[in-house]
Amino acid sequence: MHGSTRWLRPLVLVATLAGVLLDAEHAWALIPSPVGGRPGEVDVSFRLSLERGKVEPNSNEASFQKAQWELYTLGLGYTLGRIGPLLDVTFRLEGTYVRSPAERSDPDRGSVAPDDCLSGVIPGPGRCQFHPDDDGGYISPSINFNVLHPGDFSLGFFVLSNVPFGIDFARFVTPRVDLIAGGVTVGLRMRAWLSFESRTYVGSGMFLGDDTQPATIALTNLFGFEAERWLLPWKIGVKLGPYFDGDLIGDRADPNYDAAYTAGYPERSDRIRMMRFGFALLPYVQVTQHAALELGYVQKIFGYDTPATQFYTVGARAAF
Repeated sequence: MHGSTRWLRPLVLVATLAGVLLDAEHAWALIPSPVGGRPGEVDVSFRLSLERGKVEPNSNEASFQKAQWELYTLGLGYTLGRIGPLLDVTFRLEGTYVRSPAERSDPDRGSVAPDDCLSGVIPGPGRCQFHPDDDGGYISPSINFNVLHPGDFSLGFFVLSNVPFGIDFARFVTPRVDLIAGGVTVGLRMRAWLSFESRTYVGSGMFLGDDTQPATIALTNLFGFEAERWLLPWKIGVKLGPYFDGDLIGDRADPNYDAAYTAGYPERSDRIRMMRFGFALLPYVQVTQHAALELGYVQKIFGYDTPATQFYTVGARAAF
């Protein structure tokens, strides 16, 4: 690419970052999009997201477990371009399949007495299964657009929805599902090799059914560094910066974990309200003009009640 198109293109891509996370989760929403995003282009993507580190369901650290759940996402996007005052309008549809193993006590952190195992499922001596394994998913339609895009600056908005199927929301380990969500994106190109992106996400949570999720907010501020060539003969870039997400309202409790780990249960229960501050590192390689490999890593620095403390992604995207 040459001339002004070369430095305008990363700004257009700011509008394609809608989708959310990072569970975080929605952390997968932070993955950069080095291809696609121009009017008339269709892009197809696949992404594997690995939730790792620790599951932290209770303030008692004996409840912590290894996080070992995965998300598989297929996406299809189309950039229409301008609609009246709206710029860089992009429509996207993604489907995510979630595989979560059973939530069980970690014998290395101590034993659970059979009388304290409220579920009644005891997989071994001194162990307790709090929730069974669960497979499900959700469909995510979204639209995002810019309202300002004067050269090296962009200001945009996005709206999306997550429609779940087969997900057991009674579990502690579940993906972030917001029936309706939206937010603001800001992008700034400071040099040919240096950019800045800010993204604010607000989600409604799951407010239907017997088991619900609270509303959430997620904030990212990323500096981007890009080189036409480095060790490999391809364009390579990385975006990095702080990441925050947390529940806004709606505390909940899990009696299965309370029975095993909360002193004074059932008179007392341990409040569950997730908060996580972390660091995001998002490299990508543009293999051709229309194909790219996207990677991601988010590490929790501090927080509590998190379904995972580490988040890894690997994905591929092609534009037509």
